[in-house]
Amino acid sequence: MSPAKRLARINQLVTEAIAADHLMSDPTQPGEARDQATDGYVSAVDGILAELKALRATGDLAALLNFLNRRDR
Repeated sequence: MSPAKRLARINQLVTEAIAADHLMSDPTQPGEARDQATDGYVSAVDGILAELKALRATGDLAALLNFLNRRDR
């Protein structure tokens, strides 16, 4: 998978994790819905970590961080 597709996948997973976080911490939601949201959150974070690991293995994560550090100056 290309680095661009991996980054797009990370973005999608971050969006899913944020949505799940809101739901799992909402006391007005039924317990089952909060449990499902927790499962979704854990799955999204696991996916993010897997994509970051793949980017690191190919050297693309280091290249991305170098690029971001240059842009930060």
